[in-house]
Amino acid sequence: VFVFRCIQRGGQLKTSAESLQVALKGVSPPPRPMLGVHREMLARALSHDGGPPYWGYQPMPIGVRLLRDLVYHARDLERAVRGQPTFHPPPQWHVGAFVVLTDEAGRVLWVRRRDHDVWNLPGGGRQGMEAPWETTVRETREETGLDVNLLDLSGVYTKPEAGAILFTFLAKARGGKLRTNHEAAEFAYFAPGEEPSNSLPKHVERVADAAGPQRTTLFREQAGPPRPEQLGLVEQGQEESPL
Repeated sequence: VFVFRCIQRGGQLKTSAESLQVALKGVSPPPRPMLGVHREMLARALSHDGGPPYWGYQPMPIGVRLLRDLVYHARDLERAVRGQPTFHPPPQWHVGAFVVLTDEAGRVLWVRRRDHDVWNLPGGGRQGMEAPWETTVRETREETGLDVNLLDLSGVYTKPEAGAILFTFLAKARGGKLRTNHEAAEFAYFAPGEEPSNSLPKHVERVADAAGPQRTTLFREQAGPPRPEQLGLVEQGQEESPL
């Protein structure tokens, strides 16, 4: 779930099929009744004063989950009685996470793959239902042997043609030692903008975003598939590493 703090730039408040009532309300105290998870989102958004965004877990109370399921089942039954089409949930994103890991000189760690002669950032695809920050730490450890501390979320990227959403975190190493393996043939640190010509272009763009002057999370669409020789695991029908 993404929570954005926004400024109204136009339009008018109006109700809809989803919103039976809409209004501007004070926040202290927040309007009631309000779901506890939404109260937490509101409090975090209003108290955020710049710097890295918050990422964390937000368990949904079992009572709320049961009520949600009951309401949705009732709506499905209503559709069936009225002869309306069955609701089909949207397809899930393939989720990947990568790390921009810098040394003392500000250079970024790159990995040269074994399956193709290309350089990419450490990272890969989610396993199970792990969170993006968990994916980043695990994939970095598996690919490089390094344990990292995540410092910031520099960018969130979508690849519509692949149905993928990718997270890029800034990080510093806190332990471990670089070691080659079945995925990584070689490691090297490159200054932003000085990457080899056989570096993945989308990863070069993500490094440039992370190294830029802005101090906010960027949201971008990275359209276009990688070149055939860069597909790697995608060619094999695997989802372990959405590039």
